[in-house]
Amino acid sequence: MNGRALLTELTAALGPVSACPELEAAEMLRHFCGLDRRAILLGAEGDPEPVRRALSRRLEGEPLQYILGEWDFYGRTYRVGPGVLIPRPETELLIEQALAFGAGKPIRAADLCAGSGCLGITLALELPGSRVTVLEKSGEALSYLRKNAALHHAELDIRQDDVLSPAQDYPQYQLILSNPPYIPDGEPLQREVLREPEMALRGGPDGLEFYRGIAERWTEHLEPDGMLALEIGKGQEEAVRKILENNRLKNICFYQDLCGIIRVITARRGCAGKG
Repeated sequence: MNGRALLTELTAALGPVSACPELEAAEMLRHFCGLDRRAILLGAEGDPEPVRRALSRRLEGEPLQYILGEWDFYGRTYRVGPGVLIPRPETELLIEQALAFGAGKPIRAADLCAGSGCLGITLALELPGSRVTVLEKSGEALSYLRKNAALHHAELDIRQDDVLSPAQDYPQYQLILSNPPYIPDGEPLQREVLREPEMALRGGPDGLEFYRGIAERWTEHLEPDGMLALEIGKGQEEAVRKILENNRLKNICFYQDLCGIIRVITARRGCAGKG
């Protein structure tokens, strides 16, 4: 079937369930039919059956990323599927701040609630020679993390652990970063988001459980003047600021995403002798 006609058909069908139906349609055609934008414009032919099966799954509410089995983050492709959080573009702001802190040099870092491993893997590859520890509690997510580390030949210290448990067995790090669960327990979720693992989304009654736990348990694992970098939910910046200040973290900074939402907060541990 003609690629242009398929694109038109898919775009129309996806309209009621997608904010970007043509983009999703093009991704499906690329993945299942091998048709890129140029091939579609030139009227190349493609087998409609695989892409129509994918369309049926999408119309039932399955996220496009799970259907494709992969998604891009910071210029690399990661394996994803049921049981692991889908990497999102706003999280690239978090890795940008982490890389700015590293300033191109090897560092000792920890990625808490690592999920697919996109943050820890990016750190390890963008700052060669770094020693990066990644923690993930979910066995399902951990399997994707291991696949992605192997895919990108990233050397990581991979640990299955709960970041809210005591952290005595860990050393000090120059950088600790995390995109933790931060959606309040009672907050409604979009249909596609409901397919993602609840444990990667829900942050307790007020959405702040993981920020409290990370600040209380992991601040002592930051070196003096080490940085903690966190992704946060919309409107959570002042509540998280207070949590960090209560745990003697200083130099707190906020960073906005492309939509103008404060999405990342960073803080430093005080130097020795300065509190």
